[in-house]
Amino acid sequence: MAANFDRTEIMRGLAVYHHQGDTFEIRIPNAGKVKTISGYFNDFGKAADAIIGRADEFAIYATINPTKTKLIARANNRLKTYVKNTTSDTDISKLNWLPVDGDPPRPAGISATDDEHDISVSRIRDIRQWLIEDQGWPTSAFVIVDSGNGGYLLVRIELENTTENSDLVKKCLEALDYLRSDETFHVDTTSANPARILRVPGTTNAKGDEVEDMAMHHRMARILEAPTSYEVVPKEKLEALAAMLPEPEQVLRPADKVGGVAFDPAAYCQAHNLQVHHVKGWTDRDGAKCTVAVLEQCIFNPEHNLSAVIIGWPNGMRSYRCRHNSCLGKHWADAKAILEPEAQEEQRRRECAGIPITRAKADQIEARTGVHIYNAIDDPKPHEITEEDLNALPRAENPRLEINLEPDNLISIYMRYGAKTCDAYPEYHYTSALSLISICTNRNLVLMLSQDKLYPNIWAMNLGKTTVSRKSAAMGKFSRFADDLFPLSALPQSYSPEGLLEELTEKPKGYLVKDEAAAMIEAMEKNYMLEMRDIYCILYDCKGYRRKIRSSQRNKQSEYGAKDPFINILCATTPEAFSKHTSLLDLTSGWLLRFIYTFPTYKKPYMHFKPICDEDQSAYAEVLSRLSYLKGLLYDREDVIDIKLDTEAWAYYQAWQEQRESELVDTGDDIQLAFFGRLAFTALKMAILFTVGRADYTEETNVSLAHVQEACRQADTYFIPIGRIIADFVAMDETNNLQEKVLATLGRNSSRLKWTALMQKTHADKDKLEKAVAALVESEEVSEINVNSKSHKPARWILLKDINKTRSKTLKTIRYAETKDTKDIKDTKDTKDTKDSSNSGDVPGIHGIFAKKASFDSFAIDGSLGEDPSLSVASGPHPRRDEPTPGKAKEDSDLAKFKAGVQSRSRNTCRLCGQHFEVPLRTGYQGGYICEPCRRDGPPPAHARLGEVKA
Repeated sequence: MAANFDRTEIMRGLAVYHHQGDTFEIRIPNAGKVKTISGYFNDFGKAADAIIGRADEFAIYATINPTKTKLIARANNRLKTYVKNTTSDTDISKLNWLPVDGDPPRPAGISATDDEHDISVSRIRDIRQWLIEDQGWPTSAFVIVDSGNGGYLLVRIELENTTENSDLVKKCLEALDYLRSDETFHVDTTSANPARILRVPGTTNAKGDEVEDMAMHHRMARILEAPTSYEVVPKEKLEALAAMLPEPEQVLRPADKVGGVAFDPAAYCQAHNLQVHHVKGWTDRDGAKCTVAVLEQCIFNPEHNLSAVIIGWPNGMRSYRCRHNSCLGKHWADAKAILEPEAQEEQRRRECAGIPITRAKADQIEARTGVHIYNAIDDPKPHEITEEDLNALPRAENPRLEINLEPDNLISIYMRYGAKTCDAYPEYHYTSALSLISICTNRNLVLMLSQDKLYPNIWAMNLGKTTVSRKSAAMGKFSRFADDLFPLSALPQSYSPEGLLEELTEKPKGYLVKDEAAAMIEAMEKNYMLEMRDIYCILYDCKGYRRKIRSSQRNKQSEYGAKDPFINILCATTPEAFSKHTSLLDLTSGWLLRFIYTFPTYKKPYMHFKPICDEDQSAYAEVLSRLSYLKGLLYDREDVIDIKLDTEAWAYYQAWQEQRESELVDTGDDIQLAFFGRLAFTALKMAILFTVGRADYTEETNVSLAHVQEACRQADTYFIPIGRIIADFVAMDETNNLQEKVLATLGRNSSRLKWTALMQKTHADKDKLEKAVAALVESEEVSEINVNSKSHKPARWILLKDINKTRSKTLKTIRYAETKDTKDIKDTKDTKDTKDSSNSGDVPGIHGIFAKKASFDSFAIDGSLGEDPSLSVASGPHPRRDEPTPGKAKEDSDLAKFKAGVQSRSRNTCRLCGQHFEVPLRTGYQGGYICEPCRRDGPPPAHARLGEVKA
């Protein structure tokens, strides 16, 4: 049997492909069990020996452009198996060849017949001849290779491996495909990539089985023609060839379209007595299936035979091209002027009649006559805008947190420090400031409520995109202060329930900071961490917790627990990681409901990395000094300060709390109601921390009306809406609901995407995606727009609407009645360039509304549903509900319903011990629910029960 290789031909082929000393790859793809075989060589002899060792088994290929020298280290002049990293386009050092691969159409995986093989080689020679004679390319720039199944034409070029040059090579192949392909022969346009591999000459092309009756044979690849020295084709020649690639030309009006929406060039030629040699199909760069009518003669020069074409696009666009150099400047408009001489007169008639024409023509008429022409044919259509207009449209973004505190409040000072030293979102600095002040109180500050004691510990979760939101930078600044002031208070960042209880037994007061909390949240899904959910809920309420843990000694148990705990938590993660490992139940009724959330998405100012300066050090020292004062005042004291609210502050808070609960019950939005139920307590905690942050804070300082109002306003305008948005994000079922997948995809991509990009990112069936988008348009969650561009045809865009407004329920707002003092404050806030507002340090969201001392004499709650102000409360005690007030009948009824609903719920009250829990209980018992201690240890003695609950 004849050998499957020819060493001499292999050496010759490698010497044609590459210069001596070039680094190149030899590759055997689809090598059975060993996957891919590959190696890098700079020695032709060693490469030939390696090829011969595998030539009887597999098809062998080589890169035709040299690779970067360092790649030799992957496999130095040898072949190895199970290769994962082969040559990529960026690994090519330069472009030496324009590879023209052409074959007759045939099924994949079989050898060509003798006729198909001969046609391919013959047509390759024809292309070379045309390039030499018609395009003036040098004769010695060509190599003809017999691949065994057909022919290659290699054209010598010398270009840097850049995106521009790679695209030029691709355009040349597309032009050759357009000019030289037909039903019997096709130029392959996919061989343009720099890392293209071709079969090694001297090896056998053995696709499929040999079939003698059909003249299907296995043939050896060979170099058929190669010059002794090469002349390089200039780049200008390549660009001239690429310029022959047709581009669609805009039609003037629908009546110009022959054959319906698509333009039929054959029908047009027949209507205008043009002789068509043949008609073929062609696919343009955008994938449009076009029809090409090849004319017997060029319209402009009858000596140009079979060189001119008229092309029709399926959308009605058309083009005229002749491949001769003298006709390259001739286009459809020129051809139409000859074929339809009445077109010029028609154009003039349109101008006189004011019929819409192109904008360029309209501008000429306007300059000549002074009359403005509207509705030019290329003006933006209805629902069509320019790229500039698209970029100017506001993007859907989450609410921004505004902080209205005194300029000398520690929180304001901290936020100015954060803004000076990094470009993290201000919301992250805000939660850091709250947490640091809370740690300073160290359970030595309490608000005594009739329901329970309230300690101002804060749990915060900062969500944001990875890297660009600068979550870690903001939390790093928090950690710097915490490490300096509270070096022994940090809790371990990973733990088991038992480990945490052991830690809390020795250190019940501390803080946990995690700048990437994804692993912590994911761990909560593990069976061994289920108890941690309940422990967290108890710790947040600063309640003691005990548990007996079996020790290593048999039947011996040790008791661990947290006595008088006071824990602060500050975490951060990406919204995707949070959503992946979070359930809606945990977020709205479990341990995650204890957190306040920030989720900024707006565009923030950018800050370059820079060396630390004296101003940064001074800002740090100012914050550290204020925190040190608070630590000295509160942290290590033996007694507990009973902080109080001013009378008007209590009146305002109670009016706000009652109104909100009633309103949210009416809306039926259980998610917002759940967040409010927790934020009602958190607002009091924040008001306490605002007060502690005052520059003049002492042990006797009460919480003022202004600080309660600010805490309630933040809950209304930011924390409740953000909680609702995060709940929607967590609840999205992208796997099973295509509409939610579209919304989530838009949300992850700056709220807008081209239609093609949306298809790529969702990988959804086109018809189903169309229906999903249509449904979202109808529900006013997204909008569609066509964007017109000067550089390409109009593109379809899908834009996410501001669903924060459409999905979130509007809350009634609280305002102060306009006394003289409050009007002054409002004016101060609305004026951007005042001295007082500038004192805020230009930190987004901080306003100097406390620049003037104000006394809040009265306030009111406004209706959000078009009602008149529904409640007016003077400074002093809140009016009783049993004292009728005008316009209050509906609210009294709603409140009664709300209270009745609360009393009817028993899931938060244990039926055995009577204790009430903020978290819904899980274990059912006699038509109600019982708590975990009662389930584990049994009911307490009768005298220890908080209230008898009848079964």
